[in-house]
Amino acid sequence: MSEPEVRNTSAGPVELPIRYDDASALFLFGTTTAEVAEELLDGTGLAPVSLPGGRPLWGIGCYNYRRTSIGPYNEVGVALLARREGGRGLTVPASYVVDLPVTTEIACAGGRDIYGFPKFVTDIDANLSGRHCEVTVRDPEGATIMRLEWTRRIAVPAPAFDLRTWSRLDGELLRTPVEMWGKFHAGLPLGLKLEVGDSDHGMARRLRRLTAHNTSLVLIHGPQVRMLLHGGEPATHASANAA
Repeated sequence: MSEPEVRNTSAGPVELPIRYDDASALFLFGTTTAEVAEELLDGTGLAPVSLPGGRPLWGIGCYNYRRTSIGPYNEVGVALLARREGGRGLTVPASYVVDLPVTTEIACAGGRDIYGFPKFVTDIDANLSGRHCEVTVRDPEGATIMRLEWTRRIAVPAPAFDLRTWSRLDGELLRTPVEMWGKFHAGLPLGLKLEVGDSDHGMARRLRRLTAHNTSLVLIHGPQVRMLLHGGEPATHASANAA
């Protein structure tokens, strides 16, 4: 087994891959308008991935990390499914992270300094370990950015799946693999409550745009999961595609 790689951040050293040994996760997948997706991807060198009919896919990932190699914390990610523009090089879709609030300084510094993720530190309540899930994100001033509530009633077992993310670090497009293990359940958004609060934070403004014409498709719940966040991989010809 190879030795961990140590990266320095503004909040101290971080070993890669980052280990998540005890966690819960909830994913909501839906569609938005092409106009909103293209606006959020403008200048990234990426294009939205759409369903037949032209509706781009987006999602929210909510995480309660109880034991990790950088300590416990909560996280909520907003992302658009995207591919490289022009169809050249690496075109397999991945999630372009639009917003990624966390609850600790080391998680924020690691995400920003190592990956270029749009992280910020704020208050996140995340109850995800049971059938009833509740998540609230507040901005640094205490105003509500978003609130999600869902009870898993009728659901079917879903296979574990890995994630791939897009981000930009120092102008370079990165693609980052995230491995996940655990038991997952997929369910329809029956009884789902997704509300954007009165915050004027950028995340709240972007969520208002995304949810204004949102169609929620499915939720995937992992009450007990493990994860490995690897280092980012430079995407070939990233600068050319971003031009």
